Amino acid sequence: MEMDKFLSDCTIIGNFKEVPVHLQSTINTFQYQCHALGIQVENDLSLNSDVNFPFKFISSDRRTQENLFSFWSDDPLRQGSESVIQAATGLMSVHGRSIGGIDALNAPYLSSASAVLTLLGCIATAIGHRRGLNSRGFQTSMVSAGLLCVGQYLAGATVNEYAENIPPGVHDHSQRPPFCSEDGVLFELETLSPEPWRRFWSALGISQEDMSKGWQSFLQRYAKATSYLPRTLISKISSSKFKDIELLASESGVAVCRQRTLLERSTDRDISILLERGPWQLRPEVINNEIYKDSSENILNQDTSNNFITDQSKPLSGLTVIESCRRIQGPIAGHLLALLGARVVRIEPPGGDPLRGMPPLAGDCSARFDALNHLKEVREIDIKTPAGRAEVLSLVSTADVFIHNWAPGKAKQLQLDHEHLKKVNPDIVYNYAGGWGILDNDVHYPGTDFTVQAYSGLASELSHNNKNNGGTLYTALDVLGGIISAQGTILGLFRKFFNNQGCRVDTSLLGSATLLTQPIIKSIREKNQKPEFQKGKIFKTLDGYIILEFSSSNELIPLLDELNLTVRDLEQSNIDEKFEKILKDKNVQEWLFIFEKHNIPCSQVIESLEELPKQPRFKENFQTSNYSRVTTPWRFK
Repeated sequence: MEMDKFLSDCTIIGNFKEVPVHLQSTINTFQYQCHALGIQVENDLSLNSDVNFPFKFISSDRRTQENLFSFWSDDPLRQGSESVIQAATGLMSVHGRSIGGIDALNAPYLSSASAVLTLLGCIATAIGHRRGLNSRGFQTSMVSAGLLCVGQYLAGATVNEYAENIPPGVHDHSQRPPFCSEDGVLFELETLSPEPWRRFWSALGISQEDMSKGWQSFLQRYAKATSYLPRTLISKISSSKFKDIELLASESGVAVCRQRTLLERSTDRDISILLERGPWQLRPEVINNEIYKDSSENILNQDTSNNFITDQSKPLSGLTVIESCRRIQGPIAGHLLALLGARVVRIEPPGGDPLRGMPPLAGDCSARFDALNHLKEVREIDIKTPAGRAEVLSLVSTADVFIHNWAPGKAKQLQLDHEHLKKVNPDIVYNYAGGWGILDNDVHYPGTDFTVQAYSGLASELSHNNKNNGGTLYTALDVLGGIISAQGTILGLFRKFFNNQGCRVDTSLLGSATLLTQPIIKSIREKNQKPEFQKGKIFKTLDGYIILEFSSSNELIPLLDELNLTVRDLEQSNIDEKFEKILKDKNVQEWLFIFEKHNIPCSQVIESLEELPKQPRFKENFQTSNYSRVTTPWRFK
């Protein structure tokens, strides 16, 4: 079945012709995904979208949802923007740990994540309706997306004991990956084990002490979003030519991936497919069981036990997900499905996942690990043994979803690939959350966040006009990739409940990078002007920093009296200097009241993540345990 027909009997209705400027990137990505899935998009000018975006979703059983996307979760009528919400939710702070100070990710990151979560909510609600859920729709927000995206970092910063607060700019950004060779080539170096690392640096003459310090910092970059390497490592690389580094890396067993541009990425053989079909590869399976009864009949009367909804507020209640994933991408997917009500059974090796012990701890478990896994049941299974594989097959036989993010080819080697699993459960939704997607057999680097950032051109784009020299050490693709993987699972479940088909779903970090950069890649391929990312302006106040989003000084004319400025002042070349001086006279909250009153998108810039749960406007977004947990990004009505 063609991908563009996957949801062709569904419809989105919204005011797509009058989208507020700051919402445009989110709605563009939302429409792009709808187009890729074949969802019909209709325009309705009567749906007011001055600040937020109300819209309707009509599923193939003709049930209609009334949904709302906004910037803020507590007040849908408050103005916002991509960079304002990055500042408000601490994403700028996390990104700033490795780039020398607070700054925005130079991409519509939260806009893209919000679009994925919004469409995911539509499809999940439709599945819930099909299964007996009485919901009129849902509300979600960019703030909810932003807090979800920093959830594991927030856990580490708010744990009761030994909280880990890493200020933005704490480390010299010149002593972090990526590396730069003598001949000016930027590149990522990747290895998941210490021995190749030792061989590589030993061959370059680095001392055991500096090599060990470097490994510990390098290893922690996925958890801490910073990696402060000894100066000797940076100096040695910067005095070596790239071709020599590549040769040594090959001999040592480490991977070296040159940082490519989006221009280079735009010519890759998988790009046309990804741009047309979106970040998912969806392959429905036709099964021979009786077609589900029409939605006009109460599906709760059927004897298929896993159709039952036990919690009327959650659309996946009563469904079972088997998850065998490490690190971030796969666990986030499972976490989102659990937030939607699914029972998620997590398979871990005997003795448990080693990341459970990574400090800081919340009780006897890593706070960061717990943030993504606390809703899941755990089964310790050695999947390398026949008995372990038999146990996995037994779990899968009564489940609805199986998710893994093993290395390419491992599933087939273990005989736990889709072909084997559908023999015990023909309508299983099988989800592979991988690194390279279609290019799995062509790209020979580890499919990890920072390597994919470099290969995809995203790192180059994120560093554009920034003082850092490549990418972000915030795990941008792991997080977005996990959200997209959850969305792919929901698409598979839609097929299961509406078309009585199992489904294989493949998503990847490379597909996630492509979703994030697709507007620029399209402009390159079509030889159009490249869309520029607009950042808000950050100013120091009496007690902290504020971010303001305005494109012209004329937008400040209604505030002249409160700013003690004149129209002539706005025309002067030193207006920013005057503006900075004025803003230092009041504290952040006083200025927020003034700018919000005049509908200027603004926020306090969160510098330390421990400040987030103290924000009154975020009180519904957190649960307090022995650290602050981020709640569900959807509010079902």
